[in-house]
Amino acid sequence: MKLIQIVVYIIFFMLLFSCNKLWPPEEPPVTTTVNELSDFQMIISDTGSVIFKNNDDLLLKNKDVKEIILISKDGEIFEDLKIIEPTYAKVGNKYKLEFEITTPVEPEVYIKHYILKFNMVDDSYIDINKTAILYKYPYENAEIFMLPEEMVLLGGGGYIQDFDIVENYLYYHPYGPMGLYRYNLSMRTAPDTLRRYEAGDHIAVAANYVFIDYAHSRIERYNTDSDSIDLIFDLSQISWADCDYYCSNLGIYGLAANNDIVYALVNNYDADDLSVIMFDYEGTFLNETPYPEFYGYNLEYYNGILFSYYYDLEDQVYTIKRFDLNSNSFLETKLSPTPSPDGISIVNGRFYYADYYRKIICSIPMADLMD
Repeated sequence: MKLIQIVVYIIFFMLLFSCNKLWPPEEPPVTTTVNELSDFQMIISDTGSVIFKNNDDLLLKNKDVKEIILISKDGEIFEDLKIIEPTYAKVGNKYKLEFEITTPVEPEVYIKHYILKFNMVDDSYIDINKTAILYKYPYENAEIFMLPEEMVLLGGGGYIQDFDIVENYLYYHPYGPMGLYRYNLSMRTAPDTLRRYEAGDHIAVAANYVFIDYAHSRIERYNTDSDSIDLIFDLSQISWADCDYYCSNLGIYGLAANNDIVYALVNNYDADDLSVIMFDYEGTFLNETPYPEFYGYNLEYYNGILFSYYYDLEDQVYTIKRFDLNSNSFLETKLSPTPSPDGISIVNGRFYYADYYRKIICSIPMADLMD
């Protein structure tokens, strides 16, 4: 019996003096703060993604973060998008928290709300809210001029192919066989139908005229005073054009009007090249100059420069071509303000553009597009 008691005592004292081996040591208290964790980047990429990535100076005293969750926030709806375990790199007497999370964004989204949730080793957490203002990439000075809820009132499902802003009116051609419309920006009521036609994308407004690309092969002049088509341009004045009612070997890719000159970006289908054709407002042919590029769409004039969209096949992105009419040469290419551009209007020193997928019209200062 005494032997048993001795054995029990021995076991008891062994357990007593080795308890630190049976229970793990306590974790140091979490010391990481929200200010420290806020030291990360949110990058809007031109591939339609948002990237969250630590900065190099995101240094913590301890390895407090065990998990990071990227959450999408849409009103009261929250959705976990990605969950990752971060890594650490020793930097002096601290630990650099390293992570990178990439998430795609639907092309129609122009503002997206996120939460980055940092789960700690003690089961506490820190939430950091971030908002990606997608329409401000790549131009941070971009402003919204018209939201989707107003765009859908314009017809064509809210999609606009070309437009011009003149005083309190938006003249535009929506997608599809719709025609020419005018929307009162002050009244915000139903638009007026000015001219129905079954094909054609481009318009240009100047003085009391709207110049219309009809079926990509004819230019009509709509008179806003008489509410009628009062002139059809004689495109047979172009030496190579094969024209009757339409021009069979000519395609109109953009229209602009300024200083009593109508500029038409046209494709000569026979030669497979582009040129800029110039007329006065009465339809008299003035000049033709080569446009040394194989593609261009939409057109606007500003200070002797023609602006047009261009799709870069190699990089698969839209850019803005700037054609200097004084030198008949291109200036440095600029980034498109949207991945899905449609329509241009330059008014009061601002470049207005329609965004196809987002169904919005935005603008940026012309200074952002000038050297």
